[in-house]
Amino acid sequence: MEHSDRTPARQRGGGAEPQAEPLQGAAPQDHRPASAAIRALTKAIHDSPRMTAQRQIMEGLASRRPPRLADRPAAAAPVVQRMLTVRYTAEGLVAVTQTTRRPPDALPDGSQGDHTSPYVVIQAAIANAIAMQRPADAWGSLQETYAGYQTLPGWELSRKGHIARYTAALDAVFTLPVSAENLHQAANLLLALRNGLALTSIARGGGGHGEGGWAGGLQHLETRLQREQEIDAERSDVLINMWSLFDHGRVSAATSAERVALIQQQHALTIVDAYPMVSAHFGITADDVLKELQS
Repeated sequence: MEHSDRTPARQRGGGAEPQAEPLQGAAPQDHRPASAAIRALTKAIHDSPRMTAQRQIMEGLASRRPPRLADRPAAAAPVVQRMLTVRYTAEGLVAVTQTTRRPPDALPDGSQGDHTSPYVVIQAAIANAIAMQRPADAWGSLQETYAGYQTLPGWELSRKGHIARYTAALDAVFTLPVSAENLHQAANLLLALRNGLALTSIARGGGGHGEGGWAGGLQHLETRLQREQEIDAERSDVLINMWSLFDHGRVSAATSAERVALIQQQHALTIVDAYPMVSAHFGITADDVLKELQS
């Protein structure tokens, strides 16, 4: 596959079943800050307890390989659709449909704001944690995802009411038996919780550069690996796509250097979490993405 050192995937759509395209496209404008202060801040926190804990959770998620899905039967009828729709296939595996709807109140004023990591990536992190898994394994993955959120830099900075509302609901759901309905409920509660965490969105910034469009290529690779199919991509291209999903210019224009460092850390953890099989296949860690963000 032909590629350059700065070749992002521009496969648009970002759905659960993207078109089969390799990572390709025009090189993105490099907005990464050259600030030595930002590099020093992120270097100091990249091996923090939160980062270490999240890496351990990610290793557990990425080590789960689904059953072979060649010639799988048609899926059963879906349950009521919300932001993520969870159903069982005729094989008894978990299938997830990602919708265009979003949970409310990413920011205290009830608006979505500008996401520091594209919303589609946050959504994919939950969908890919459970897609094509046995229900009991999917249930465990959601619980690990829930624990992982509590290690993110934005957790302790978040609105107390938001945390209390969704942790109470999730703690109750996770006492219930495993079922498609309960998986559906837990997945959507997690999505709403994650969308409202601090550092997830900013009130305003500079103009975006369509960074969310590069998620489609990563999702294509993730879907093929879920089905145990071959992929055609280079590790360097995958890393480029991962840092290209972060809008450096907009974030840097809207907040302080210290907060930028925390947002970068949260993005690195989020992007590796969103595409666990891709990350495992290429041996990419949150530290690798964080270094790319600062290089």
